[in-house]
Amino acid sequence: MRNQAIYGIFVDNIEINPLDPSVILSLKQQNIIHAPVVKRGEFLGLVDLLSVEEPNQINLTEKDLIVPGTLTEKDPPYRYWEEIAKSRLSVIPVYSDELKYKGCIKTVDYVRHYKEQIGREESGSLLMCLIQGAQYSISTIAKVTEEHHLVIASLLRIALSEGNLLVIILFNEECSDVYINDLQRHGYDPIMIFNSETVQEPLKDRYDELMHYLNV
Repeated sequence: MRNQAIYGIFVDNIEINPLDPSVILSLKQQNIIHAPVVKRGEFLGLVDLLSVEEPNQINLTEKDLIVPGTLTEKDPPYRYWEEIAKSRLSVIPVYSDELKYKGCIKTVDYVRHYKEQIGREESGSLLMCLIQGAQYSISTIAKVTEEHHLVIASLLRIALSEGNLLVIILFNEECSDVYINDLQRHGYDPIMIFNSETVQEPLKDRYDELMHYLNV
């Protein structure tokens, strides 16, 4: 039975070995690339569906799984953003207050919830940007944003290890690839962009384009 989380509907779990091809197909059709893998209801981790071509021929082990940190619905936003950024997650495991696995929500549902929580549900793109601490300059980000006729509706800074920063920027409208390119030229690393209909990973998109061009 699929339960309701405060952020949205839990996605289907996949029972480990053998994997159910119908569940994998359903998740892929929802643009979900990380599937929650369970064993008799116990959460084991997430499998990258891009690496699963023939489910019936794969025997998953723990080394094949991504195991995010434990998050409950009471955890603050910065904890969610840290986990999403760490592995570019398309789903997020959620636990009860007693740390029992409840299910996985889609990251896009959490983004929608975050916008509602800060009163910006009608805003545009949400950008996750990784920045070397010494390179961070709010004036530079503001200048580039203004040049592209965008307005920053909200900005959240999260301190990471080694002096790095994760910056969550919410815009009044959807931002373009040209804007993303400009940020990269200033030394910033946009890692995920949530638009109204799509989720982008700029560096992965460029890598895929290069491989396609090289016919690899």
